[in-house]
Amino acid sequence: MGSVDQPSVTVSWNENVARTRTSPTALGLVLLFVGLLILTLVAAKAQQQSDGGDRKSGRLGPSDVPALISVLLDPADKRKPWHSSPDTPGHLKWGSSDPKLAALKALIEIGDSRVVPVLERLLREPPKDYVISPASLSGALYLLTGKRYTYNDYRGLTKLYEPEPLIEEEWRERFRPDLKPVNGLTASLQIRAPQSPQSAWLGSKSLVLTVSMTNHGRQAIEIDLAPESFVFSAVGGTGKRTNVSASDLPQVQPTGTIEIIQPGKTVSRTWTIEKLAQSSLSRTWTTSNITLRCEYRSPRRRSAIPRWRGEELLSNSVTRFYFQNE
Repeated sequence: MGSVDQPSVTVSWNENVARTRTSPTALGLVLLFVGLLILTLVAAKAQQQSDGGDRKSGRLGPSDVPALISVLLDPADKRKPWHSSPDTPGHLKWGSSDPKLAALKALIEIGDSRVVPVLERLLREPPKDYVISPASLSGALYLLTGKRYTYNDYRGLTKLYEPEPLIEEEWRERFRPDLKPVNGLTASLQIRAPQSPQSAWLGSKSLVLTVSMTNHGRQAIEIDLAPESFVFSAVGGTGKRTNVSASDLPQVQPTGTIEIIQPGKTVSRTWTIEKLAQSSLSRTWTTSNITLRCEYRSPRRRSAIPRWRGEELLSNSVTRFYFQNE
């Protein structure tokens, strides 16, 4: 009797096992669970890396933003005075370290948008005797958003924040507005210094400036590339901006003025300066970091071809250390 029942039980068990193993629903659920687990682990690892989680290097990241905002909103004044050894007898250097300013600087470097509404609220309703000035808050908001905010100074006068040239260049480096077409066009500045080190420009050597304009639109655009339409704008160690018209530079190549740029095409103009220190381009430069960009300013002309409708087009900025007497 047992020898008859045993095969029956065995067959039934094998059938259930086979049915379980080949069930597409169960297999699909298992694979889905494993896939979600892998994606979760990968996402967690990526988030840890993007947060600048390498604490050994001391870098801060997005995960530090809530704590930094708490420092900004702390009503207590935690500035600490310090002094250093005198450079000359009888003269001590005094100052103070401010956690709020340090937190603000870190938040700007991280560039997290969560801090923007906090800074806007501090700008509208600053706490009494708040250590960060309204101008500094406006400057931070400019670097984070590119917008110019109005603020009330300590005398109660309403002012519109105007960034210093170096601050403007820092914002441009962060957001790269030159990559966004203006009425279909972008401008790119390339600078070669064949006889200079890669990271520097030497006053006694040559400099080659090339401005390229690309049509990102769907129709041809006529543009006037006369030298007087180009201005090279520089910011040096003094922090002031100086402008030089391309008409004051050596002859441009090629020399044609009116160009029709077809969709997807690029036209370029090049200026070669044989000795930089003797050029009008560097007449206000001193030995320091120089940030240079090109500004195209469109003249008004009539044409049967659609003319570029913009008024001003800015290229990218290029920064190198300039050695005036080298």
